[in-house]
Amino acid sequence: MNTFTPTAKGSPSFKEAWLVIPTVSTGGVSQLAVDLIISTLQLKRVGYLNDPNVLPVACVDPCGTGEKGIATALEGAQTDGFGAAVDAHPLTAISLRMPQFFSQRMQASQ
Repeated sequence: MNTFTPTAKGSPSFKEAWLVIPTVSTGGVSQLAVDLIISTLQLKRVGYLNDPNVLPVACVDPCGTGEKGIATALEGAQTDGFGAAVDAHPLTAISLRMPQFFSQRMQASQ
């Protein structure tokens, strides 16, 4: 069962938001790019996703944003407002953390 759990009271609005999702790749380049976006634009964690197909992973402040708490394997982060431009859309990024050994095991089993 896939579920989204907000980290604050209420549910964040994803209406008209741009969504950035990393793909699983060699070296984790796409996740590094998402981490850079989260860090540079100072996106705030809005919730996390639960899925039985994702290994549970926990770490502390992986993007260096200064947020307190534990980061999980699948998280959503979003801009506070609409950015500098009046007609800009909010940006939502999905952060995917996978242990390196898992991708190596997948390659070995193929």
